[in-house]
Amino acid sequence: LADREISEYMRSEWLQRLPPDDLDFLIRVSGLGWLSGSLIDFALERNDSGAMLARLASSPLVIVPLDRRGSSYRLHYLMAEVLDAEFERVDREARRSVAIRASDWFERTGDIDRAVAHASRADAPERMVRLIATHGPAMQTVGRHHSVDRWLAMLPRDIVLSNGALCLLSASTSVAKGEGEEALIWLKFADQAVAEPTDTEPVRLEMKALRSMLVTSDID
Repeated sequence: LADREISEYMRSEWLQRLPPDDLDFLIRVSGLGWLSGSLIDFALERNDSGAMLARLASSPLVIVPLDRRGSSYRLHYLMAEVLDAEFERVDREARRSVAIRASDWFERTGDIDRAVAHASRADAPERMVRLIATHGPAMQTVGRHHSVDRWLAMLPRDIVLSNGALCLLSASTSVAKGEGEEALIWLKFADQAVAEPTDTEPVRLEMKALRSMLVTSDID
């Protein structure tokens, strides 16, 4: 009840006072979290987002600057929640499109964590699979196993089980957590998921190497 009352208050006392163009802008960026002019220009296909952010930041209850240079911002948390719910209600497809483009922008700029998060927000499992399978091994190489584990947990389990590369990543994260038997189980799932040898040979080789490292005299 309290959350609903706060939402209604924000709608009546703040959102209705905003010019329509400002309100539309804020609704469309509400789910992006971290904000910058270049991100929003790409996600919303416009070219004035930096100026919009700077102007709207003059009202701290709407946009909050995150640095002194005015290069990054965020919405007030409650405002973002209310606006994103409104975006979902009035134009679900546009909300999804913005999230997909944000995911693309973050991948291009090397922020794979946010790229995966926005793909999840867009309910785009195929994109999530590609991002995780492509960038997960490099993340594990630098010790970010927890990030990869979190990404995998964001996908439906049946999708993970049907993809050999994702099963291999799951096995590797299990190894990093000291769960050798769990890793072997994931390798068995990977065996079942891998289909065409010509398409999955690198995955097969990595599976073989990981299995040879794990298998001991008393583990079949």
